[in-house]
Amino acid sequence: MLKYVLKFGGTSLKDSTAIRKARDTVTNFHEKRKPEQLIVVVSAAGKLDDSYLGDKVTNLLERVHRGENLGQNKQEVISRTRKICEQLEIPQPTPLYEELKRASSGDTDRDYSRTVSLGERLMLHPFGGFLAKTLECIVLDYNQFGMLTNDCKDATATEEATIEIERSLQGKKVVVVPGFLGYNKQEEVTTLGRDGSNYTATKIAEAITADSVFIFSDEPGVRRAHPKFVPDAEVIGELTYDEAIEFAELGAKIINPRAVYPAKIENIPIYIVDESYQGTVISSSVSTEHLGAKIIASSPGHYILTVKYETDKPGVLSNIAARFENAGINIESIADERHALSVAFFGNEGNIGQLIRAMGNEYKLTLENRFARISVIGEGMRNQAGLIAKIANSFKRRGISFEMISQALNQLNITTFVQQEYERIAVKSLYDDLFGNSK
Repeated sequence: MLKYVLKFGGTSLKDSTAIRKARDTVTNFHEKRKPEQLIVVVSAAGKLDDSYLGDKVTNLLERVHRGENLGQNKQEVISRTRKICEQLEIPQPTPLYEELKRASSGDTDRDYSRTVSLGERLMLHPFGGFLAKTLECIVLDYNQFGMLTNDCKDATATEEATIEIERSLQGKKVVVVPGFLGYNKQEEVTTLGRDGSNYTATKIAEAITADSVFIFSDEPGVRRAHPKFVPDAEVIGELTYDEAIEFAELGAKIINPRAVYPAKIENIPIYIVDESYQGTVISSSVSTEHLGAKIIASSPGHYILTVKYETDKPGVLSNIAARFENAGINIESIADERHALSVAFFGNEGNIGQLIRAMGNEYKLTLENRFARISVIGEGMRNQAGLIAKIANSFKRRGISFEMISQALNQLNITTFVQQEYERIAVKSLYDDLFGNSK
């Protein structure tokens, strides 16, 4: 019994033309694969252009929540949805327009979710109505498919959610649901935070034990490096779940780690593809040709704190680590020298100020900012002799100094830190030297 989950992001639903393509993708998929169950997850309409009002619907609604140009942003969301419905010749979701008109700025997470959730809900009904013209389906709102969560904002599915989702979807053939949304025990709408629609898709897949999840994107899969640094970066065909999680945690934006975990639990492949199904599959294992160093991730805005102390004595590292913990800052890497430790981390100014005040009377401190973290990721790197030497030589040839270099205990990544202005050069250099002949 074949079961699939298809998820469409905002770019795939930004206007009526995009929605027609997404609808055709669903109907063609259903016709070819003939699944017993097909769940379609939709996001809010995406960005139209770079103008203020051409932004993503979610961003427009966040402005409403903050009280910015209330009338203008509300009207843009309504006008955009009304135009889509007119062009697709489907009924207008008038009750949702009225709900949006009543929305006002607010300070609470509950207020946020009530307003911002309208983005997905305003897409759910038009898309479901248009799909129903070619494929019999039902539409379930945020509180009708079992996505029970804890908090109102940045929420996570509860332990009961898996059972509730399975129960709510049982016996239903083709279903359209909103991504990014859930509900709490008070029946209030909740939002799932960054990459919430992908999380919705994989959580549903876990609950119904789907055969696969397809995430449709304007990008044809996962590239070996960010296109802004390497415009022609190769799309990698396969990633393991652990590689995808590592990549996301080290700076990639294509999928959030928590969206991978539900699929990993049930060993459900995730396909990140374009409309022609070209892209990347994330699964439990990869072919031998895709073992070893595979991807480069980078992230700017990191700090390095050098901590100097006068005498050797036990417990220095333990004391320093405790100070970081008390300040709410995670340590990313440590270089140990005689009577000195260099600690790399990411943090905000308030937390860093607290840290410096707590340590300033006991140690001599030097704080440097504007570092970029550069990571090479891949399973099987333990069998790639000389990889650290290749990274060091790559930087040396381009005149780039790095502050420290370390390999994770799980051997999934090798990470170093360079001055932030060299981030682009460092990523491009590593890509050329590690993957230049991979195509």
